[in-house]
Amino acid sequence: MPRKSRIRRLFLWFATLFRAFGALFSPHNLRNALRSITHNYKEYLCFYLATLVMGAGFWTVALLTESNLVEAKNRVFEEYNYHIEVAMLDNEQFVNLDQQLDYQIKRENEYIESYYWVNEEQPLADGTYSVRILLDDTFGLSTAYNEVHTDILNRVSQGRRDIRFTPLYTFDEDFGTPYTAQFWLVSLLWLAFSVLMLVALFLIRLDHFRFIYGIYMTCGADFPRLIGAAGGELMAITLLTALPSALVGFGIAAGLYLPTGVGLYPSVRGIVTVLLGSLLSVLISVWFPMRRLSTRPVVEHLTAGDNAGLVSSPRRSFFLFGESFPGKYELYGFWRMRKYYLRLVVSAVLFAAFFVTGLYIAEMESYHNDLDPAEYHVAYRPQSYYEYEDSEDETDEYGAHPLWTLDPEEAELVRGDVDVYLEELCEIPGVNHAMWEVSVTGGYKQSHLLITPGQNYDASSYIVSSQERASEGFKWAINNYAYTAIDETWIDHMLTHDLCTFEGDPYAILSNEKQLIISEDIYNEQTYDFKPGDRVIVAVCEEATFKQIVTDPQELLRNQIKANRFRYETYTVAAVIRGLTSEAHITLGLTYEDYAALTEMTPARTDLMIYMDKETDMDTVRAAEDDIRRLLVPFKDWIVTPTGNYFDARVRAVKNDDALILTLAACLLVISPMVWYFSQILFYRKRKNEFAILHALGAPDSAFAKLHRLAGGVLSGVAFLATVGLSYLCNYLIYLLIGTILPKLHLTESLYYPFTLSLPALIACVLISVLCGYLSCELPYQLYTKKTISESRPL
Repeated sequence: MPRKSRIRRLFLWFATLFRAFGALFSPHNLRNALRSITHNYKEYLCFYLATLVMGAGFWTVALLTESNLVEAKNRVFEEYNYHIEVAMLDNEQFVNLDQQLDYQIKRENEYIESYYWVNEEQPLADGTYSVRILLDDTFGLSTAYNEVHTDILNRVSQGRRDIRFTPLYTFDEDFGTPYTAQFWLVSLLWLAFSVLMLVALFLIRLDHFRFIYGIYMTCGADFPRLIGAAGGELMAITLLTALPSALVGFGIAAGLYLPTGVGLYPSVRGIVTVLLGSLLSVLISVWFPMRRLSTRPVVEHLTAGDNAGLVSSPRRSFFLFGESFPGKYELYGFWRMRKYYLRLVVSAVLFAAFFVTGLYIAEMESYHNDLDPAEYHVAYRPQSYYEYEDSEDETDEYGAHPLWTLDPEEAELVRGDVDVYLEELCEIPGVNHAMWEVSVTGGYKQSHLLITPGQNYDASSYIVSSQERASEGFKWAINNYAYTAIDETWIDHMLTHDLCTFEGDPYAILSNEKQLIISEDIYNEQTYDFKPGDRVIVAVCEEATFKQIVTDPQELLRNQIKANRFRYETYTVAAVIRGLTSEAHITLGLTYEDYAALTEMTPARTDLMIYMDKETDMDTVRAAEDDIRRLLVPFKDWIVTPTGNYFDARVRAVKNDDALILTLAACLLVISPMVWYFSQILFYRKRKNEFAILHALGAPDSAFAKLHRLAGGVLSGVAFLATVGLSYLCNYLIYLLIGTILPKLHLTESLYYPFTLSLPALIACVLISVLCGYLSCELPYQLYTKKTISESRPL
């Protein structure tokens, strides 16, 4: 038979889809489905609970996301009454800009609504002026800003000025788009979990009722009719639980937010998402199982009255005669039904593992929210640099030349200013600490590091072989490291604020020559294996002759080793950095003298990041800026720029993402007992005729109790191992995804969080799995087996 064309197959697929939809939503089918799920409601109790959990999850996500967006907007309007701030203006610029703005306001400029000068037209502590402008967004904020920038700001003398955008201007970019993207992402994830939840329960029902579906197919039911029958029942159950799930979702959201004073704001987008999510969950969860069912031979379903579809080796049944009962009898049964038990354990335990992983993700989110945000950037920018603003040479964001052009005397003066400045800086109310970084990558300097095979943990993507010093064991070369100049203050900050830990003595590099501090992680994943006392060899490029462009970093390093001329310096590892957030380079910590000798660059501490206490209020944060400026008055050419990170972190903390994750994880945990009991009750109910025959053959009543308890014990043991194994696997995959893979793809910021298993959550899930594994065998005994045995007794 010739194969149908691709267009013909696509047409048939859409035709089947429309027929399935028609059967699903036909009034006749829905009436039959409603009658079935109400008259036989006990068979559908798990589906009632599952759709209730599904709907409650969708409502919770929708309500919390909309509330987060409204609350963020309220806080932005509360804290900011201007769109842009023009800062760092000198007296001449102040007079000029004030005249321009006053003129534009008087002529009713359609792009400016109002403006005011910070400190009421008086200079700030550092002698500069700042003006805050509220734009008219009638024609759009970007249009208004472009007009103001062109017609007003460009007419002011081009000195050192700083134009800052507030969250009121960047609301869509900073909050609107990210919150919307997060809403759709979480909704899609919950859709996937809902489908997984319904599929797990639906497959259990399908396995135990395949005979009935076989009869239905014998009478002419095709795939669309099967979809209509199964999907209609699920859809009717979803409609019946719609109101309760909405009430539960509102209750969860209210419990999470109302105590904090944040209101609930239902939206059309949220309601539509709940409806579409529920509909898609039902359709997807029945589509693929029914598709597979419809393609199997009908006779296969008709012979599945005793779970034959899940029996792995029926011939084992012939060797049961003469074996002990119930011990070997039931163990043989376990082997025969291993497909069934494997599917049962994996399906049930997987939801418990999701709960453990959910707690791990919530801990990550809570840790992220607890980090002190860097609120101010203090930079050394000599005024003379701005004379070359239009130069084609490399400049920074302020138009300044590269900072490493400072001569050693000026760099030493800058470091001395910073040391004096830090003594009073940390006394400012609200300031937690200040941090700086003086670094340059080894690849930029065309240098590399020689290491031994024992120091290579998993660096296959970064290392190349090298014959230089190979006889001493240094066979590998790497260049994915950053020279970092450090001193005692740097180490003190790292230890005091728990930014990392050290194996070894980091202070040893300050008193001993040729020692360094080194890290091991690339994108928060261990790549190298260093220990205190190890030796490494730094290859410093003295003559660079390789100038070609090579995109492959390993090939580039090979060519540099062949073409360039190096000098080699041997260093001893004084300490190894642990737990420091890492990206594409490991840290090679050196004293200022060694940094200058190896890089031929001046180690100037010219950029400070000032961190505020997390509990500080916005008024204290704003007041700190004036104090920071005041302390810098004795020092020349320093610029203070607020980052706005503190406000972003404050708004992010209101989102309560960790509580949302915990709530959704707890909802998934509810599914685990449902899978255990639903599957096992149906399984043992189908064995009642088997138990009646065994009783008639002389099996005592007590043996049946032992049979169920033996099965429960075996399942409990398997559930224990599966829960621990799957929880560990899921946590590790999340650890790799969030800590390594996404930062490596530059989809999220790099944030170090150690790989852990929440012991309380793991113990709780293990207890639930073990207990459910046992009770899922004991409960059917109390419900069916005793009754079956009593009915089989002769009168």
